[in-house]
Amino acid sequence: MAPIRFIRSYGDGMMKWTRKWRLTLIRLLRVKSADRHVAFGLVVGFVPCWLPTFGIGAFLSAALARLFKASVTAALASAAVGSVLWPALFYLNYKIGGLVSLLFSRHTPAEIEIDEVEYMEAAENVQSRAQIGIDFTVGALINSVVFSVIGYYVILAILNRYRVPLLNKLRS
Repeated sequence: MAPIRFIRSYGDGMMKWTRKWRLTLIRLLRVKSADRHVAFGLVVGFVPCWLPTFGIGAFLSAALARLFKASVTAALASAAVGSVLWPALFYLNYKIGGLVSLLFSRHTPAEIEIDEVEYMEAAENVQSRAQIGIDFTVGALINSVVFSVIGYYVILAILNRYRVPLLNKLRS
């Protein structure tokens, strides 16, 4: 009996989450404000997801949505999606930042040779860790700006064209 109850309770939990997401999407699509407020809320709510916010990303998303007079519900929904996507966003930040730093770096041979091997290893280790941080930060800034601009127009086009059909589909 216990395994059947576990499966039933697990299925009930999944149904609750699915229902909550459907209701959130319906709430987003039924917002009486303009499509641009919802699109801007989705984009502004996703901006903190590009940075390591350590658990306060949803609060930052809601605060940014209020600050820019966007949909707070949309911002919180995109913050929830962004928190799930964080590992992929982290990797994308690092790769884009590394690509940009590679494009703008000058590769010159070291002119000074130092006999102390330990010092050079330690200095290279510190320099490589600092470069990783710089790559990540540059990538996060570029990704957040580029994806916000592109995302705003894509979401706005989707909402303008498919808002009513999406709402009807979610209701059924």
